[in-house]
Amino acid sequence: MIDLEPCIALAGARVGAPCAFSGRLEVEGRVQGTILAEDVRNSAVRVSASGQVDGAIEAAVVHVAGTVNGPIRASKRLVVQSGARLNGDLLYRDLQLEYGALVTGSLKSLDSDEVGLKLVAVGRK
Repeated sequence: MIDLEPCIALAGARVGAPCAFSGRLEVEGRVQGTILAEDVRNSAVRVSASGQVDGAIEAAVVHVAGTVNGPIRASKRLVVQSGARLNGDLLYRDLQLEYGALVTGSLKSLDSDEVGLKLVAVGRK
């Protein structure tokens, strides 16, 4: 696990344009634009239950409990928690998808040359 000091987008805050970071980013507010780790091998993004990202996310480890409207590329691990809402294609090396998460988009492992799985939704109403 990556254990670095986090940069935090607080609840109620809105951040626009591309957001580049190093280390760890905690999103508790709303980010409009791409989130890109400067070092995609040693980075982590966590979107809390109150967080929303309208744009792409690229980092080593991505944990989502909130909403992401855009593609996600996790070079190490992608964790989608129960109650999360994802609208976009997911690229990952290791995937944990919890019951109750809602995913609209395709799933593709970075370790596979095969066509990814296309999902309409996973979860409960």
